Amino acid sequence: MDVMLPSEQETKDYETALLQVKTSQENKIKARTAGKKIEEEYNFKLNSMKETHRQMFMLFTMDGCPACKVIKYLIRYNQDIKNALDPYEIMIINVTNVDCHLVKKMNVYSYPAYFMIDKDENIIKKNYGCNALHDPVIPIVNWINMQVDNVVKS
Repeated sequence: MDVMLPSEQETKDYETALLQVKTSQENKIKARTAGKKIEEEYNFKLNSMKETHRQMFMLFTMDGCPACKVIKYLIRYNQDIKNALDPYEIMIINVTNVDCHLVKKMNVYSYPAYFMIDKDENIIKKNYGCNALHDPVIPIVNWINMQVDNVVKS
């Protein structure tokens, strides 16, 4: 019986496939690890909220999303938004290449997604997208200020 040897191309394809499988497995492990870190941060902030009775502003983003970049920039550098968010715990979650159970828990289906939750994890408000990319400050600030007003009234 003759033993068939693989061609040089078949051997290269085989080695490439093995490397892809290994890389895929490593990426899954990295994604799970990153997801666990996010969930640990979330649980830490949630426990802190139970003591301080603060609410949490959560922003889910993804690489390659222009609206996500705009909103992240505004949260970091726009003084009106920084002031409006000051009373809240803030959590910005980039889900690119991350296996994060919070995405399923919060039913995130589009990016950017922003949520306001209370200490008992009740979703007070959620919104998707950037309502006005030509002037995104207005809807975000108005929405946040409305949330602040609602808390003050209650």
